[in-house]
This record gives sequence, structure tokens and C-alpha cells, in this order.
Amino acid sequence: MSEIRAWHSNPDLKAEVATRMAEHRAADEIVKGFYQLEDPDTASKYKGCLIGCTLPMQPDDSSPRRGWHGEVESLYGIPREIGYLLDYTFEALPDAHAEFAVRSIEVIPVGANLDLVVPRFLIDILVDTEHGVIRHTKPDTAQRAAVEEVAALYRRVVVGETVTDAEWTAARRNAWAARAQAWDIARTLWSAAAAAAAAAADAAAAADAAAAADAAAAAAARRSHIEWRAERLLHHLETAPVPALAAADA
Repeated sequence: MSEIRAWHSNPDLKAEVATRMAEHRAADEIVKGFYQLEDPDTASKYKGCLIGCTLPMQPDDSSPRRGWHGEVESLYGIPREIGYLLDYTFEALPDAHAEFAVRSIEVIPVGANLDLVVPRFLIDILVDTEHGVIRHTKPDTAQRAAVEEVAALYRRVVVGETVTDAEWTAARRNAWAARAQAWDIARTLWSAAAAAAAAAADAAAAADAAAAADAAAAAAARRSHIEWRAERLLHHLETAPVPALAAADA
């Protein structure tokens, strides 16, 4: 495990950032689309996204020297990989993105080691039985095998095993091969569907209604998935282990 610890094991640092985020939320200053934007009409004189609002207003409304995620890592002990995940999730949420931003800060324990948050989260993304990528694969296919192979490697990381570069490369190669096979199948199915559609032109009205229903269902599914993903990320942050030394220092 790395030496970096959340909030650099300093509860006062977490309290400072949590207070800043709560104030931004109360003033409706947590917004999507940019890191920070100067706004003299707001209480803090600026508004921004999850990452931007964790930081004080940057000089001249410019990017930090280390980059936004690098600055969060340096100042708060939150690895930039997690910063990217938080950033992406925040921007993708259809609703309650400001609440997610505040909670993401509140749940990270002081002194926690966050090294395994990303691997644990990715295991969820890959093989969760209700929301994982594996749901879109069929048993005994190259696609299913590729998903299970990558998940198995991340499980080894979680239990402290070393996964070699060669093993990651092989998994990546198998995943790309499975993807290519899936595209071949999809093209075949698309051709068959196109032929069937041409033969069933008189059912266009019914097809349009079905497409509208499918689009609504797809939108609801996307919303459900991103909300689930946000909760899983918060869960793994909240349950990150606090090593004994860091706990004692805190």
C-alpha cells in the first residue's frame, strides 16, 4: 500500500474542505461543466464542479500548476485516479450531483488508505449481477470470459497479490478480441434486422411506438446505472481501511 493517506491524517483539513463544500451547496454554487468560474455575485465569489469546489478559488481563475486532480491529491491525500472517478460520476449524474459532491467529501475517513477503492469499484462495474458489464454477455462466450478474466485480476490486486504487466497485457488483448467478435455478431444481426424491417414496412407506426418506449426504458436504465455507480463509489470510499498508525495520528 502507498504512503498517501486521506486528508493527510488531519481531521482539521477534512473539516475545512467539508465546510467549504457545504457552504457551496447552500449557496447553489456546485455546478457542472467547468472546474471553477469567478462569480462576484455568489457568496464565495466563485462556483465550480465537485473538484473545483473542494479547492479555494485559484489565482486568476487558472488551472493549478499540478492540474485540478493533482492539486486535490497533493493537498488532501485523495489519489487523482479517485478524483477522476468522482469528477466523471458527478458530471454524469442526472440529478442530485451537488449532494453527491458534498457526500463524496464527507464519507472519506481521515487517514484512510484509498489504494484499493478503484480496484473494488471496477470489480463492481464488471461483475455485479444486477448492474455489471457481465449482464451484457452470454455464458460460454469470449465476451463473458474477457470480463471474468479482468475481474479476476482485480480481485488478486485487492487481496494483495502482484499482477504482472504480461497478465494485464494478455487480458487487454483478449478483451479487444472479444470486442471485435461482438462487433462481427452485431453487424450480422443488424443486417438481418434491416432486412426484416424492409419486409415489414407496413408496421412502421407500431415500430415507432416501440422505439419510443425502448428509448424511455433506456434512459431510465442509464439513470439507474449511474445512480448505482455513484452509490458504489461512495461505499468504497466510506469503507476504505484506516491503518492503525494513521488512526492513532488522527
